[in-house]
Amino acid sequence: MNINNGKVSDLLKNFVAPEDQNIVAKKDAVYLYKDSIYYQNQYDGDNLYVYNTLTKTNIRVTSTPVNDSYIYQDYLYYRQVSYFVNKYLYRIDLKNGGEPTLISTDDCVKLKIYDDKISFRYLTGIGYTTKQLAVTDLNGENVDVLLEDVDPNSFTIVNDAIYFNNDVTGSYSVNSYNLITKEHKIIKKGVYAYNLSYVNGKLYYQSYINGSGVLGDGHFYELTMDGNLVKVDKL
Repeated sequence: MNINNGKVSDLLKNFVAPEDQNIVAKKDAVYLYKDSIYYQNQYDGDNLYVYNTLTKTNIRVTSTPVNDSYIYQDYLYYRQVSYFVNKYLYRIDLKNGGEPTLISTDDCVKLKIYDDKISFRYLTGIGYTTKQLAVTDLNGENVDVLLEDVDPNSFTIVNDAIYFNNDVTGSYSVNSYNLITKEHKIIKKGVYAYNLSYVNGKLYYQSYINGSGVLGDGHFYELTMDGNLVKVDKL
């Protein structure tokens, strides 16, 4: 509103919001694809549902719980519990429809998609005791282990680099791995990072655990690439 003449102008007139082709969906999240809303129904065992905002229809997509979902281009990728204990990776063609397609029987935890590759926390061995950082093609083929002896339980990918929290008991740390040079660096030892994000050359995360692995009060932190840590606010 112009305070001189009292006229009101719509600043967003004719503005069309761009479509985001890379949408991360965490547990309990809802996320959009065109006119449809995908969500986990907590009243139905965390099964995946889709609600069409035009037809007002609500349809169950899976019959078992899902998590670690991700929309990339025109596909929905999600990790689904199969046979009560196995956790397989499926995808749905959101543009053309059809049945969900099984693309990997690997337990693709904390999946992210970057440059047409799925990055994930790779769990193998009896009781999933072996944990690694790995990538695979969008169809689930050609699994490539990037780092062994790490447990990347929270990570983000920006500018050809994977930034991750290494959840190795007793030696928590924030790390980086360059997808081009293959260089692995430890940015900060003794910190445990949840919900890791990269903004303007810095990392931001939540933490409820101190450097000794003891559950404590929660804070929001800023971490620079040279390891300088700043406590932003108490959660």
